[in-house]
Amino acid sequence: RMAGLGGGGPAGQGAPGGRIFFGAVTMQDRQRIAQAHPSAPGGTQGGAPASQGLPDAGPTDGPQTLPFSESMRRKQEEHEATMQRFEKKRTTERVAVPTNDLYVKLRLRELGEPICYFGESKIDRRERLRDVMIKENISEGMPVSLGKITGETMFLDARSDGAALNEEEFFTEGTKALQNARRRIALFSLPRAMERVRKEQERDEKVRALAEKMTQGLLDASVFEREPVFLEMQAEIDEEVALLKDLGDFSSTFSVIGDTRAVSCCSFQPSGDAEPSLLATGSWSGACKLWEVKDGIAEEQSVLIAHTDRVNDVRFHPQSGLGQDEKAANLVSCGSDFAVNLWSLEDTSSPLASLTGHTLKATRARFHPCGEYLASASFDHTWRFWDVETKKELLLQEGHSRPVTDVAFHPDGSLLCSTSCDATARVWDLRSGRSVVVLSGHVKPVICCDVSSNGYQVATGSDDHTVKVWDLRKAGTMPKTKRLQPPRSATNPACVYTILAHTKLVTNVKFEEGKGRYIVTSSLDKTAKIWNSKDFTPVRCLAGHEDKIMGLDVSSDSSAIVTSSYDKTWKLWAIDSL
Repeated sequence: RMAGLGGGGPAGQGAPGGRIFFGAVTMQDRQRIAQAHPSAPGGTQGGAPASQGLPDAGPTDGPQTLPFSESMRRKQEEHEATMQRFEKKRTTERVAVPTNDLYVKLRLRELGEPICYFGESKIDRRERLRDVMIKENISEGMPVSLGKITGETMFLDARSDGAALNEEEFFTEGTKALQNARRRIALFSLPRAMERVRKEQERDEKVRALAEKMTQGLLDASVFEREPVFLEMQAEIDEEVALLKDLGDFSSTFSVIGDTRAVSCCSFQPSGDAEPSLLATGSWSGACKLWEVKDGIAEEQSVLIAHTDRVNDVRFHPQSGLGQDEKAANLVSCGSDFAVNLWSLEDTSSPLASLTGHTLKATRARFHPCGEYLASASFDHTWRFWDVETKKELLLQEGHSRPVTDVAFHPDGSLLCSTSCDATARVWDLRSGRSVVVLSGHVKPVICCDVSSNGYQVATGSDDHTVKVWDLRKAGTMPKTKRLQPPRSATNPACVYTILAHTKLVTNVKFEEGKGRYIVTSSLDKTAKIWNSKDFTPVRCLAGHEDKIMGLDVSSDSSAIVTSSYDKTWKLWAIDSL
């Protein structure tokens, strides 16, 4: 509330030291002001009432409201907009939007919204559902009608929807080289899978037979001390306990400035049961470097001018250092210049070959376990399969609706897992070309994946800060009809555990090579963590980098872990022998 009185005339003329009075101006106030300033407008002049000449102060028994200035009005609007954004963010966190596109469409239909717009992607449709739910103050995203239908009886009428709501498989004719590659992979993978399954079955049969005899009273508890199968199992348990104890003592043995820009990736050369001696790193400068690691000292061995843009991944051949000719392809790198380059260890001045075909940056490259092929992932929504010997592209595989972020091979070589920004991971059968499993449950882009040596566990890391462990034995297959499939979200039976791993995006996930007894993860939260793969409890947190961790690898003998970071360094983590 404000009433003003200035000196007579402009700028307070006629009243030296003109004043502004704040507050309600009553009749008594007017008389007091007039007596104090006779020359002011409204002062007592010639018997005129003291109130004459004063500006009208309006009603004296109520407040007066003056409008805000333009700057104050803008600040108030900005404050209100900011509060609305915060409120929307809080509301968004409470809204549970399904990840299955079929359920998104069903829910949109229930809410009276169009199920699909022209040119709308799955991610855009999901975000539209989220906006509608926030606007209508709805927290439950799953369709209400799911409680009334079953996957065996529910069909979606494509004529009423204008289009089928479920994807269909389609095939394109492959080349003769691809057919030969599929046969070669089948011949390579089947004996390995049979041998792995045979060992597990033999042990299981022996344990069952001994357990049955014990229940019949034919054997006593001393059987655990003399039967080879139990002694072998006990030795494995003791070895695992000792390994996890050693991992709990891991610390940074040394740190190396790897480049003038962020060191984006790192990889150990395979060494079997021996300690690793060669390490490769790649950086955003476009260069890859080979480092000799020996006796706690790292020496730069050579520099590979690998790419004209950022290096996104570098990996060794599975037989490199174990008999692979140094003149042959021992290393693969990929970068944001769309290229995938093969390197020998003898001549590092130029790549053996540059595999071109991707139309956007290549994010990951992995050799097949047999070493004759490799796969690369790209932001062009595809992953590609290459012949290492002929340097030719064998397969361009579509299937994801967003950029593909990572690929990982099954240890038998029969399957490939790919992850994408469409919040899913897909498992592909390389022998037939089919997408056999879709792993959906993450609520944000899936960044990385790895397959355990036990043959059935897959780990995926995501921008939702979690790592999900999947059991392929419990996963469903791709639908071959337009029937409604069971939910594939957080309740997906294939997801056996969700690790709340980090506080930011998970950049890498890696199983122990050979036995898969532990998992190592890294994140943009500047840490790497080791997890027990049996019960998924934390074993060790590797903290030391000053910025986000971008690369990770585990040595073949489990004696060391290497991480690379945005802080331009790479660190070796092991048991400090000092």
